[in-house]
Amino acid sequence: MGSWQWRCLATQKNETQRMQGVHDFFKKNVKSLAVDKNNILWVATDRHGIFGFRNDSIYLIPDSKHLIANDLFFDKKGFLWAGTDSGIRQYKIDPDNYNEQELVRTYNTNDGILSNEINTIFVNEQYVYAGTSKGLSKIDKTGKYGDDSPPILRIQSIRVNRESKGVTNKYVLSHEENSIEIDFVALSYKSLGAIDYRYQLEGIDQEWQETNNTTIRYPSLPAGKYTFHLEAKDIENRVSELQRSIVFEISKPLWERAWFRLLTLLLIAGVVWLIYKSRINVVKRDEAEKTRIATDMAELELKALQAQMNPHFVFNALTSIRFYIQNNQPDEAGDYLARFAKLMRLFLESSKNNMATLEDEIRLISLYVEMEQLRFEKQFDFELTTGKDLNVYTMKIPTLLLQLFVEDSINHGLFHKDEKGLLKIDFQLERDEVIVCTIEDDGIGREASATLAKRSIKGHKSRGMQIVGERLEVLKQKGGLAVQIEIIDLGEGNRGNAGTRVVLRIPLLD
Repeated sequence: MGSWQWRCLATQKNETQRMQGVHDFFKKNVKSLAVDKNNILWVATDRHGIFGFRNDSIYLIPDSKHLIANDLFFDKKGFLWAGTDSGIRQYKIDPDNYNEQELVRTYNTNDGILSNEINTIFVNEQYVYAGTSKGLSKIDKTGKYGDDSPPILRIQSIRVNRESKGVTNKYVLSHEENSIEIDFVALSYKSLGAIDYRYQLEGIDQEWQETNNTTIRYPSLPAGKYTFHLEAKDIENRVSELQRSIVFEISKPLWERAWFRLLTLLLIAGVVWLIYKSRINVVKRDEAEKTRIATDMAELELKALQAQMNPHFVFNALTSIRFYIQNNQPDEAGDYLARFAKLMRLFLESSKNNMATLEDEIRLISLYVEMEQLRFEKQFDFELTTGKDLNVYTMKIPTLLLQLFVEDSINHGLFHKDEKGLLKIDFQLERDEVIVCTIEDDGIGREASATLAKRSIKGHKSRGMQIVGERLEVLKQKGGLAVQIEIIDLGEGNRGNAGTRVVLRIPLLD
């Protein structure tokens, strides 16, 4: 083979590869090729449509997208004829807009073709020759062998609320019979089912609607009078319409009548009155509940005051005063008596309110601890610290809340300790919203204290902690104040003393 032939083959190979890279259409199964008078190459493919190609531009005939096009032919007038698996299609090629090609007509078995599966075609001035899977067919392009009558349009059935009704021209229905379904069909053998419909329900549809379905549904029509119109158009644009329109008249519902509306207004007024009375009863119950909570609060405050001023403390304080007097220590007795009177006054003032400033509570606790130190002859030391972020003058906590925990630390923890003890109270601000109070002692611990309590013959049973719990529950219900209390056993210390830590987290109220 000469060098020129090799160059030609190489050039053809490169061109083929280049064309395949231009568009996916060149990768499809090509059935036929044809060139029009404008030198556009038209390609028929298997299920991927008919398209034209020139200068790397692709022109697809839209309605041929899914056809099996077996053969293409251009007649002398420039019409493109396509033999497909569903008959022969005649297209008018627009040289100014190759993307919009007009389907002129479709020929199929209704026009005399032996089979709709067309393998090859030839067209002259009068006839179309089609090579089909069943033989050769000859068709007159003038269509004299076809049927020129318009489609026959019929209403098949009408359903109201899914119940079939006889077909008539007028229906008078109740307001509940407002779901309408209309089944229809247009007969056109040439069109093979390719019928376009137009319809309008006057009173609902502002304009004519188009569809290919043969069922129209109006699921919920309001009361009124409606007129239904219908048209059908076959493949050759011949139009048929209903000889007589169908009228649907739906009566007004009961609730649109004057007497019914008046009755409804009276019923609404009655319901509003019942709601009002119910609301009044709810408010009364809320007020009664608030009164009950206030009463319970007052009772618990009284119990708390009684628990603070318990007989043991008063008795011990008076005994200490007598001891100073009997031992000719009038100054000590007077000082102790003055402290005792001041503490009683603070107790009484605190009991008047549910909340007290942190400063007042610290002053009361400090005075109480000082008196206990005097009574126990400095048997323990006392440390009180506050965080820098705390404003003791404005921040408030529940009154008479801490004293019982301090009393337990002294009487049950430090009092029974052989050596000198230490009581620490610390106030800190956590996350700018919670006051954390820590009461810690290095006494004998809760377990040892409980053992000593069992051996005691006095039989006294303190209810202070129970009262504190009840009071905190009322505060939570009344004001939403949820105080968390955590009691921690510190474990064995260096001197064999366990010790106890009580941590109270008191939320700040707005």
